[in-house]
Amino acid sequence: MPRKQLLRITVDIAMAALLPLLMTYSLLGEAVHEWLGAVMLLLLIVHHIWNAEWYRRLFQGRHMRYRGAQSLLTGLLITGVLGSMVSGALLSQYVFDIPTPQQIRDLARLIHLTCAYWSLTLASIHLGLHWGMIMGAARTLRKAPLSPPAARAFRRGGALIAAYGVWAFFQNDFPDYLLLRTHFVFWSDAQALGSVLIDYLAVMGALTFLGYYAGKALRSTGRHSAGNTAAHR
Repeated sequence: MPRKQLLRITVDIAMAALLPLLMTYSLLGEAVHEWLGAVMLLLLIVHHIWNAEWYRRLFQGRHMRYRGAQSLLTGLLITGVLGSMVSGALLSQYVFDIPTPQQIRDLARLIHLTCAYWSLTLASIHLGLHWGMIMGAARTLRKAPLSPPAARAFRRGGALIAAYGVWAFFQNDFPDYLLLRTHFVFWSDAQALGSVLIDYLAVMGALTFLGYYAGKALRSTGRHSAGNTAAHR
């Protein structure tokens, strides 16, 4: 595998690993949360520099269903991440420490909360759309395909994680945070960092599962539509 591609995958994995950690800010502490956020910002900058070609090709060629959905999702994800980063900088007390009026801080806190949950949701679906490429890279590194029993076990394990993730999605009040029905994240005294991280990773797994199969469906319908168009010419 080319070194640049390996570095890209490493950066993507690091961002995916940071996402659930950033969601547990009150369990980690605000200072740790802010520094992890700063690391995420640097990784995002590197990620977008390496993917600048995607922006140059955005308005070129045909936009089939899959490509259109991918572009829309990416645009929404960028919006959510920017909202999260800008509001986080305004709230910062350790990394940036920008003097901000209290009214602006109150608004930034609401924006930061909902953008953080939307960013995790959209990033996980985005990861699912590219899961085939990730698995292809993993097979290249492994230099051998999985045996049929191992492949079946892998798929069943993924389905179990996704099922648990659906439960964790509602158990951890994701709909309330996404729709801003709740303005603060509350953790009970019984909740430990490890258990919260497991729940959030499972939620990411469920959304990645959704993104992967939604992408397969969009590709399939796109090929079917293209075939019908060609047949009627």
